[in-house]
Amino acid sequence: MLGLIAGNLLALATILPFQSGIDISSVAEGMEMFGANSVLYPALKLKDVVLANVIVIVLGIAASILPAWRAASLDPIVALYKN
Repeated sequence: MLGLIAGNLLALATILPFQSGIDISSVAEGMEMFGANSVLYPALKLKDVVLANVIVIVLGIAASILPAWRAASLDPIVALYKN
């Protein structure tokens, strides 16, 4: 959860300074082929942030279930002395 909070804050910190736009006119000819403007405006949408956070939480839980299940089936004394 701390990683999610830090990641969200870093995302905000990197996007907020560029809200007025990023001038990419030096490569505008190549970008016009893709239908992009010569100024890009980064945006952070709440829906995208929530989706990314949910995916990280679900994957974190899924990745921790098997090791936790195995650890729960061990006798603590035996597990401490097992090499």
